[in-house]
Amino acid sequence: MKSIITFTALILPLSLSAQLPSFPTNIYWNQLDAKTETNNLFKIRIEYYEVKDDSTSFRSISPVHEYIFSHGKIDSIHFINTQTDSIFRTFILDDFQRVKEERIYLKSAWEPIVNYQYNDIENTSSKETFLQDSSLHMRVKIKYDSQNQPLKMEEYKKDSILTRYWLYEYDSCQNLTKKLMVNTPNGPGITAFGNSFEPWPNDTTTYQNTYKQGCKQLKKLEFHNSSLQESTEYFFSGDTAITKTFEYSYGGEISVVKTIKEASSIKITSTEYLNYSPSLFQYTYFNNIPISYTHTSSGELVKELNYTTNYIKDSRGNWVERNFYENGVLTKKAKRIIWYNQ
Repeated sequence: MKSIITFTALILPLSLSAQLPSFPTNIYWNQLDAKTETNNLFKIRIEYYEVKDDSTSFRSISPVHEYIFSHGKIDSIHFINTQTDSIFRTFILDDFQRVKEERIYLKSAWEPIVNYQYNDIENTSSKETFLQDSSLHMRVKIKYDSQNQPLKMEEYKKDSILTRYWLYEYDSCQNLTKKLMVNTPNGPGITAFGNSFEPWPNDTTTYQNTYKQGCKQLKKLEFHNSSLQESTEYFFSGDTAITKTFEYSYGGEISVVKTIKEASSIKITSTEYLNYSPSLFQYTYFNNIPISYTHTSSGELVKELNYTTNYIKDSRGNWVERNFYENGVLTKKAKRIIWYNQ
């Protein structure tokens, strides 16, 4: 018999809600797969498969996802083990689609149990992580400004001892200009060669933003403890937008160049590694669906793939099967079972 441990968050009346951003979590479901052309939904079950040598099997890294709906919004999400068809993780969402409760169905599970709370009056949120014996392991609190951007984030040990905290500053365009991590003697650190414990030093990241025509950003520089780590440039022409990011090594040399080019429904992303064996990886998307991939190394083509995706839809226009092809060969598929409200 599996034990079920639950923790319920404080949710204030909707009339008081400032719609705080959802707390950062390790949730990795794809909510786009739950999108439909109709709102009259009760449940959607999505199964992910891989196809190899005419054999179809569940994708090992993708559990079955079940979305339960209420009044046109996601009420809960279940992760289901593909071998046992049993639920091993559940997320409960509030009316603003924020995670308010996370349940782990334990069977010698290592995963933590997490409780999320949003105080819309004080403009704060918190995340509590519990161990299998229900004891508190860690608590993180965030205080937001009037624009719902973090001002301060505090991290506490299980006994509510402050370990470290982060402070955030923004410019008049609401873009981040400074992030300061302040450690304490109770925070993370290192003990080397039998010496006494040494907490990690404080850490500062600053950003320099350049604008044109008000808050239209043209450039952003990121410095880590005064050392340039990353620079990003923004270019605009008609309906075309290009973002180019340069990552720097400790020696101050450019090591990685990332480019995103968007024009109408087309998006091209590329990552170029300049050190050692120079390599370029590029994806092309149409309406956010990948259609091609190339990998070159030292100017020579290593791999090239062309992707196609087709859908089978039900009588209401919602897809129930999605097939994904690489160079004309079926490699992945997803199946959706949709339950509609009467």
